[in-house]
Amino acid sequence: RFLRIAPLKDRRPDAARPASRSAQAAAATPQTDTALSTQTPSAASEVHFAQLSAAERSRAEGYLERGVDAGHAAIIVSETNLSALFEGALRAGVEPATAASWVAQETRRALREQQSLSPLADGSALDELIRMLAAGEVNAGSARVAWAAVVAGEGRPREVVAARGLGTMADSDTLQAEARALIAAHPDEAAAYRAGKRGLIGFFIGAAMRASGGRADPQRLREAIEEALSG
Repeated sequence: RFLRIAPLKDRRPDAARPASRSAQAAAATPQTDTALSTQTPSAASEVHFAQLSAAERSRAEGYLERGVDAGHAAIIVSETNLSALFEGALRAGVEPATAASWVAQETRRALREQQSLSPLADGSALDELIRMLAAGEVNAGSARVAWAAVVAGEGRPREVVAARGLGTMADSDTLQAEARALIAAHPDEAAAYRAGKRGLIGFFIGAAMRASGGRADPQRLREAIEEALSG
């Protein structure tokens, strides 16, 4: 059992419905800095490419033609280890913009702490992790944690996910049992929901997601909670 039930004082409902798996996968792609969002693509690239050598600029422009963000392209071509990882990911079949986001943002962030890129963190490893994310085997947050561990040399993505217990919790029986326990711990909120305050579904989902460390499958968790509340 993964929940530690404790009464919560904050009874305000969360507003948003949990994202679908496809939305989770999209959310796992780090977002581009919006500071240059009002500039034209050519103007933005000039800003990002200003300090690149002629050879680096040529490679970065080639990445732009494949749909890669200008800022990501500039980061990748200016660091040899990131460039090698990105090229390896492309050879493994990772979509260019997605690969660039993971390389330029998540990998670079991990390297600030690790200082070096493990040989285990190659293009095929990144492809493996992204496939796991797309399949719902891990959620966005867990995928980022797993990738940082891969960069540090702890193992390949699937090994890290298994060793650290980062896999998505999707077992229906477990989720339903935990949903019933959560509702029993919050009878006032449950009564209010049944009386028509449907927005309180977010309260229950948020509490359950926090208790699971963010690992519960959001859609299946919602279904389990809704079923328990209707009983």
